Amino acid sequence: MENMMQGNKIRRVAATRMNERSSRSHTIFRIILESKDANQKDGPVHISYLNLMDLAGSERVSLTKAAGERLKEGANINKSLSVLGNVIRQLSEGKEFISYRDSKLTRLLSQALGDVYGSVVKPLVDSFMEGFNATIFAYGQTSSGKTHTILGNKTDPGLFQLVSNQLFQHVADQVDKRYLIRCSYIEIYNEKINDLLDKSNQGLTIREDIKGNVLLDAREAVVDNVDKVMENMMQGNKIRRVAATRMNERSSRSHTIFRIILESKDANQKDGPVHISYLNLMDLAGSERVSLTKAAGERLKEGANINKSLSVLGNVIRQLSEGKEFISYRDSKLTRLLSQALGGNAKSLIIGNVTLAAEEETRSTPEFAQSTKTVKNKTKVNILSATEETLQGYQNLTRDLETRLKKQAIKLKEMDKSKQEYLLEIERLKTEVSIVGRFQMGASASTPKKTLRRHTFGHYGNVSPKKASLGYMPLKNYPPKEESSGREMRPIQEETYEEALAEAESVIAEDVQVYLKDNAKNWKNLSMSLENSLN
Repeated sequence: MENMMQGNKIRRVAATRMNERSSRSHTIFRIILESKDANQKDGPVHISYLNLMDLAGSERVSLTKAAGERLKEGANINKSLSVLGNVIRQLSEGKEFISYRDSKLTRLLSQALGDVYGSVVKPLVDSFMEGFNATIFAYGQTSSGKTHTILGNKTDPGLFQLVSNQLFQHVADQVDKRYLIRCSYIEIYNEKINDLLDKSNQGLTIREDIKGNVLLDAREAVVDNVDKVMENMMQGNKIRRVAATRMNERSSRSHTIFRIILESKDANQKDGPVHISYLNLMDLAGSERVSLTKAAGERLKEGANINKSLSVLGNVIRQLSEGKEFISYRDSKLTRLLSQALGGNAKSLIIGNVTLAAEEETRSTPEFAQSTKTVKNKTKVNILSATEETLQGYQNLTRDLETRLKKQAIKLKEMDKSKQEYLLEIERLKTEVSIVGRFQMGASASTPKKTLRRHTFGHYGNVSPKKASLGYMPLKNYPPKEESSGREMRPIQEETYEEALAEAESVIAEDVQVYLKDNAKNWKNLSMSLENSLN
């Protein structure tokens, strides 16, 4: 407090028409904190700072009636605040160049004004483009803004947009290299891995190669610009599990991993090595307390699985920080997929999200992030020889063909099932028509003579109530008296049956021909598609 009061004695203040003690300058009171483990002589030192800023207010000359020195001060205040507004707009639009240097104020505020990306995330993405694996994940309490950090929106871009901008700008600048960029998008929902780019590819199985790398048969889409990356992201988000809870109306019910795979090669070397690396952008679902969310049913089950996987993640980080020989990666699908990012061959970054609505979780999130700083990864540039590149290419092609053939087989099975159902329906209709015909013909061919007797009320003669309701009449009433005209007439039952049979057979024959014709085209197209896939 002494230092603050000492500084305020010489701070610029003056009377204006609007304020008798108007601040004529911006002030920054900075607190720097350094910490170190007392038991480690040569251990690392943590350093951080806290800025307390008092910005002078903007002024209108028409209101302040300032002149001379006051006018000059007001002009400089307004200029610096205008530059501050420009910088914030540039950051929100994801511009590559940010005009921090246009003002002393914005230059001092550069790290506080969104340059977290430039100072922390950008170097990680640079390493990814050099051939290192990298992982960025957002961690924190539910409703703390993790998904917004990763996805952003049109006016406030998230990591998806910023990383994509940086990646494709780098590709455009490197004219002497060839690049292949692919992406995949998966979710972990109730300990089940689903492909968000392919609805039919659910319940993925985790595999490992001989080097211990985790593999998934998820669809990989080739992308060559920022828009295609964003299209795949939005496509996946349409089927991602979200639901309303008491704490968040759009709560993520699953962890998601958006992976970008980058392959690069010197354009001038035909058989030169290939650099291959991946970048994982992870949005972890937030931990939940049933006492706060009041979850029940499916929401309760989802929350339990989310909490379980996050608990296993905490255990894995603790084991790594303590140097344990056995690490329980396999206790959860999340930690198994994160095995390379935690103690493996990847550079990792954790973004801790906090919210004032959850005091205890706000305290635990920085503690979790702090514990991860002791985890040591063993990173290296991933280089494939020409032979390995060819082999991996064949493996990728084989997996792709297997997936496509599996889908085509399912489609064929569905078509065959539909065909069988249609043919069975045709046979059923034929049988019905045949049965009705035999019944009608038998009834009209010969009518046994019986002794006339009195019928009770509601009796329909020699025609059942069901037939009578359909318009049939006792044979003794044919031909109807009003239709007698001297010419010979057939019984109406026979006319009705013959006409119905002819019409039914005509419709069935026409439907069968249309069906066979349509499916012949489908089978031909499907056959050509399979041949093209195999070629």
